[in-house]
Amino acid sequence: MSSTIVPDSDDNRLPHEMKWVYLQPFLRSRGFEMRARFQPDWVPSWSSKPKSSFFPWEYEDGQWAISHNVMDAVRVDDTLPVILKLVVSSEDHSEQHAAYFGRPPLSDNPRNHCIPVLDVLRPPEIPDYAILVMRRFIPWNIWPFRRIGEAVDFFQQIFDGLAFMHEHHFAHVDIGRRNIVMDGLHLYKEAHHPASPVRVPQGHRHARHRERYQSDRPIRYYYIDFDSSVRFEAWEQRQPVRRRRAAVKSVPEEASDEPCDPFALDVYCLGTILVEDWLPAYKNVDFIRPLAEDMVQVNPNLRPTAAQIVSRFTEIRASLSDKHLRKSLRLVREYHDPDLMARKLLDEYDKEMAKDNPTSVSSPRRTLRDVLTALWRPRHMRDTTQTAPQEGDCQNEGRSSQHEREDTSAALLCTSTHDSTFVEGGKC
Repeated sequence: MSSTIVPDSDDNRLPHEMKWVYLQPFLRSRGFEMRARFQPDWVPSWSSKPKSSFFPWEYEDGQWAISHNVMDAVRVDDTLPVILKLVVSSEDHSEQHAAYFGRPPLSDNPRNHCIPVLDVLRPPEIPDYAILVMRRFIPWNIWPFRRIGEAVDFFQQIFDGLAFMHEHHFAHVDIGRRNIVMDGLHLYKEAHHPASPVRVPQGHRHARHRERYQSDRPIRYYYIDFDSSVRFEAWEQRQPVRRRRAAVKSVPEEASDEPCDPFALDVYCLGTILVEDWLPAYKNVDFIRPLAEDMVQVNPNLRPTAAQIVSRFTEIRASLSDKHLRKSLRLVREYHDPDLMARKLLDEYDKEMAKDNPTSVSSPRRTLRDVLTALWRPRHMRDTTQTAPQEGDCQNEGRSSQHEREDTSAALLCTSTHDSTFVEGGKC
């Protein structure tokens, strides 16, 4: 999209947000409305506030766009929350893949866990681009899982979804924790912010929600982000591929420049989610460990196929009684507590810094530690006590603290597991 068409930025919006401001009249004409921040005549709601007394993300219109090519919106006719994804038509084949899985009988199969595309918009001003319209879902791991049955249901669906794709000679190629979402908007008890779905619109506290086992309808999980996916017409036509980019970068066979089997690659990437996001997070999901470890075998020929994964998990599920499925999952506190995560990350950083310069103790780093820990807490939990400033520290106190808050906000957005957003293809 040419910079001669779209302004680079303004005083309150980021450069990558301006393309959506430019597209707003077209989207409105097609029946979609974006947030106030992306209206051409937007005036920030904090414009009358003192600049040193607020954080922009504590205002509904202070939240940034989800990513450079993904935007939240509402379909005006029925107020359906949707996601808009801007793609280059010649490079991104998501539209063709969605059309394939979106037609009956594939679209009616309950094992189909590919996110449906509701519509495709083609802005006349930028004919090389298309906008995919999808229902808005939320991250699968936005809240901790509470019961073993919830975990088993998640495993069953993602295994079934993988096997369904592979049965139709379709490889996702970029499975990762950010490329699986949950149909869970009905679990909210109050309004939340679409760009930061764990929080209320004003951003100052977490939005209240029901647990998965309290849902009045089954929870569905979906695979998203098919821009790197490949599909073959038949088994005989399957061939190795080379990925353009990857959510999981630790695939052993990609250490060389040779193309690799995309179906074995999918198995490894899905196994990585189990090994990195489930086994360290919960103490009583060891029933999945043998299967997960087989899925991440270094030798791709030793990994189970998607069909074998489903078969083995069917046996695992049959061995779990209904009483066992109702048991609570035992959380690993260090994994789920943001404050502990922040301190652990900063401790590791300090150790690395000490190796390079053992005699140096960085006071700004200690200040950042305090700011990070404070900002990660909801407002009502923040410690408002302050250490008395030392002599000579007051000259630039206001300006430096403001810069620390701005720098720390970026770290929070990129590292907090619980503040992860529905990012389809976008990276922090």
